[in-house]
Amino acid sequence: MRWIVLTVLFTVHCSLFTSPARAQQFFNLTAPEVRIDTLLPAFHYAHPLDEHYGDSTYTVEITYPEFIDMSDADIERYKHLSGRPLGALPEITQSLSVSRKQGTLHIGFVPLVYREGKYQKLVSFKLEVKGVKEVKGVKGVKGVKGVKGVKGVKGVKDDRNDYDKSCARK
Repeated sequence: MRWIVLTVLFTVHCSLFTSPARAQQFFNLTAPEVRIDTLLPAFHYAHPLDEHYGDSTYTVEITYPEFIDMSDADIERYKHLSGRPLGALPEITQSLSVSRKQGTLHIGFVPLVYREGKYQKLVSFKLEVKGVKEVKGVKGVKGVKGVKGVKGVKGVKDDRNDYDKSCARK
Protein backbone atom coordinates (compact mmCIF):
# COMPACT_ATOMS: atom_id res chain seq x y z
CA MET A 1 0.00 0.00 0.00
CA ARG A 2 2.81 2.38 0.90
CA TRP A 3 4.51 1.75 -2.47
CA ILE A 4 1.30 2.53 -4.33
CA VAL A 5 1.00 5.88 -2.56
CA LEU A 6 4.67 6.69 -3.26
CA THR A 7 4.26 5.72 -6.92
CA VAL A 8 1.20 7.94 -7.31
CA LEU A 9 2.97 10.86 -5.60
CA PHE A 10 6.02 10.41 -7.82
CA THR A 11 3.86 10.33 -10.96
CA VAL A 12 2.01 13.50 -9.94
CA HIS A 13 5.32 15.18 -9.07
CA CYS A 14 6.83 14.32 -12.47
CA SER A 15 3.74 15.49 -14.34
CA LEU A 16 3.96 18.91 -12.66
CA PHE A 17 7.41 19.51 -14.10
CA THR A 18 6.80 19.04 -17.81
CA SER A 19 8.86 21.11 -20.20
CA PRO A 20 7.38 24.57 -20.79
CA ALA A 21 8.65 24.47 -24.39
CA ARG A 22 5.94 21.93 -25.24
CA ALA A 23 3.12 22.68 -22.86
CA GLN A 24 -0.63 22.52 -23.09
CA GLN A 25 -3.08 24.57 -21.08
CA PHE A 26 -6.88 24.24 -21.07
CA PHE A 27 -9.00 27.41 -20.71
CA ASN A 28 -12.70 28.06 -20.09
CA LEU A 29 -13.87 31.61 -20.75
CA THR A 30 -16.80 32.94 -18.73
CA ALA A 31 -19.64 35.09 -20.07
CA PRO A 32 -18.08 38.37 -18.77
CA GLU A 33 -14.78 37.45 -20.47
CA VAL A 34 -16.40 37.15 -23.92
CA ARG A 35 -18.95 39.97 -23.53
CA ILE A 36 -19.03 42.59 -26.28
CA ASP A 37 -19.90 46.06 -24.99
CA THR A 38 -17.74 49.13 -25.69
CA LEU A 39 -14.65 46.99 -26.41
CA LEU A 40 -14.07 43.66 -28.09
CA PRO A 41 -13.26 40.78 -25.77
CA ALA A 42 -9.59 39.84 -25.63
CA PHE A 43 -7.77 36.79 -24.32
CA HIS A 44 -4.20 37.19 -23.03
CA TYR A 45 -1.88 34.59 -21.56
CA ALA A 46 1.78 34.80 -20.45
CA HIS A 47 3.48 31.43 -20.92
CA PRO A 48 6.80 31.01 -19.03
CA LEU A 49 9.64 29.50 -21.06
CA ASP A 50 12.62 27.43 -19.99
CA GLU A 51 16.15 28.82 -19.71
CA HIS A 52 16.97 27.92 -23.34
CA TYR A 53 14.22 30.13 -24.80
CA GLY A 54 16.65 32.01 -27.06
CA ASP A 55 17.51 29.07 -29.32
CA SER A 56 13.93 28.10 -30.17
CA THR A 57 11.07 29.24 -32.36
CA TYR A 58 7.63 29.00 -30.80
CA THR A 59 4.26 28.23 -32.35
CA VAL A 60 0.89 28.44 -30.64
CA GLU A 61 -2.15 26.43 -31.70
CA ILE A 62 -5.73 26.36 -30.47
CA THR A 63 -6.98 22.78 -30.13
CA TYR A 64 -10.29 21.34 -28.94
CA PRO A 65 -12.22 24.59 -29.47
CA GLU A 66 -15.81 24.90 -28.28
CA PHE A 67 -18.08 27.71 -29.46
CA ILE A 68 -21.42 29.29 -28.68
CA ASP A 69 -23.47 31.34 -31.13
CA MET A 70 -23.44 35.12 -30.75
CA SER A 71 -26.71 36.92 -30.17
CA ASP A 72 -28.01 39.40 -32.77
CA ALA A 73 -27.14 42.24 -30.37
CA ASP A 74 -23.55 40.93 -30.04
CA ILE A 75 -23.23 40.71 -33.83
CA GLU A 76 -24.43 44.31 -34.22
CA ARG A 77 -22.01 45.53 -31.53
CA TYR A 78 -19.16 43.63 -33.19
CA LYS A 79 -19.93 45.15 -36.59
CA HIS A 80 -20.13 48.61 -35.02
CA LEU A 81 -16.79 48.21 -33.16
CA SER A 82 -14.73 46.46 -35.82
CA GLY A 83 -16.47 44.96 -38.80
CA ARG A 84 -13.29 43.11 -39.81
CA PRO A 85 -13.95 39.71 -41.34
CA LEU A 86 -13.47 36.89 -38.83
CA GLY A 87 -11.79 33.58 -39.54
CA ALA A 88 -12.79 30.06 -38.56
CA LEU A 89 -10.31 30.30 -35.67
CA PRO A 90 -9.02 33.43 -33.91
CA GLU A 91 -5.90 35.11 -35.27
CA ILE A 92 -3.22 34.54 -32.61
CA THR A 93 -0.63 37.20 -31.84
CA GLN A 94 2.48 36.32 -29.88
CA SER A 95 5.58 38.09 -28.62
CA LEU A 96 8.58 37.14 -26.54
CA SER A 97 9.77 39.18 -23.57
CA VAL A 98 12.68 38.69 -21.19
CA SER A 99 12.87 39.81 -17.59
CA ARG A 100 15.71 38.82 -15.27
CA LYS A 101 16.93 36.24 -17.81
CA GLN A 102 13.53 34.52 -17.81
CA GLY A 103 11.72 34.29 -21.16
CA THR A 104 7.96 34.67 -21.42
CA LEU A 105 5.80 34.07 -24.48
CA HIS A 106 2.82 36.47 -24.55
CA ILE A 107 -0.19 35.09 -26.41
CA GLY A 108 -3.30 37.03 -27.32
CA PHE A 109 -6.37 36.96 -29.56
CA VAL A 110 -9.98 38.09 -29.88
CA PRO A 111 -12.16 35.02 -29.10
CA LEU A 112 -14.68 35.68 -31.89
CA VAL A 113 -15.03 33.64 -35.09
CA TYR A 114 -17.23 33.19 -38.15
CA ARG A 115 -17.82 29.49 -38.78
CA GLU A 116 -20.40 27.57 -40.74
CA GLY A 117 -22.24 30.80 -41.61
CA LYS A 118 -22.56 31.90 -37.96
CA TYR A 119 -20.85 34.42 -35.74
CA GLN A 120 -19.62 32.58 -32.65
CA LYS A 121 -17.65 33.08 -29.42
CA LEU A 122 -14.80 30.79 -28.43
CA VAL A 123 -15.59 29.72 -24.86
CA SER A 124 -13.38 26.69 -24.23
CA PHE A 125 -10.09 25.53 -25.78
CA LYS A 126 -6.66 24.13 -25.22
CA LEU A 127 -3.56 26.16 -26.07
CA GLU A 128 -0.67 24.11 -27.37
CA VAL A 129 2.71 25.85 -27.28
CA LYS A 130 5.50 24.14 -29.21
CA GLY A 131 9.14 25.13 -29.12
CA VAL A 132 11.32 24.03 -32.02
CA LYS A 133 15.06 24.33 -31.60
CA GLU A 134 16.66 26.44 -34.34
CA VAL A 135 19.54 24.91 -36.26
CA LYS A 136 22.53 27.25 -36.58
CA GLY A 137 25.26 27.09 -39.18
CA VAL A 138 23.16 25.71 -42.03
CA LYS A 139 25.01 25.92 -45.35
CA GLY A 140 23.45 27.62 -48.34
CA VAL A 141 21.52 30.27 -46.46
CA LYS A 142 21.30 33.74 -48.00
CA GLY A 143 23.81 36.10 -46.45
CA VAL A 144 26.08 33.49 -44.83
CA LYS A 145 29.74 34.37 -45.29
CA GLY A 146 32.71 32.06 -45.25
CA VAL A 147 30.92 28.91 -46.38
CA LYS A 148 33.04 27.16 -48.99
CA GLY A 149 31.79 25.23 -51.98
CA VAL A 150 28.32 26.75 -52.28
CA LYS A 151 27.44 28.07 -55.72
CA GLY A 152 24.52 30.25 -56.72
CA VAL A 153 23.59 31.48 -53.27
CA LYS A 154 23.62 35.25 -52.81
CA GLY A 155 26.18 36.49 -50.30
CA VAL A 156 28.22 33.26 -50.27
CA LYS A 157 31.63 33.20 -51.91
CA ASP A 158 32.48 30.12 -53.93
CA ASP A 159 36.23 29.59 -53.54
CA ARG A 160 36.48 26.02 -54.82
CA ASN A 161 38.60 27.27 -57.72
CA ASP A 162 41.04 28.95 -55.30
CA TYR A 163 41.33 25.69 -53.38
CA ASP A 164 41.89 23.65 -56.59
CA LYS A 165 44.66 26.08 -57.73
CA SER A 166 46.42 25.92 -54.37
CA CYS A 167 46.39 22.10 -54.49
CA ALA A 168 47.78 22.08 -58.04
CA ARG A 169 50.80 24.19 -56.98
CA LYS A 170 51.99 21.64 -54.41
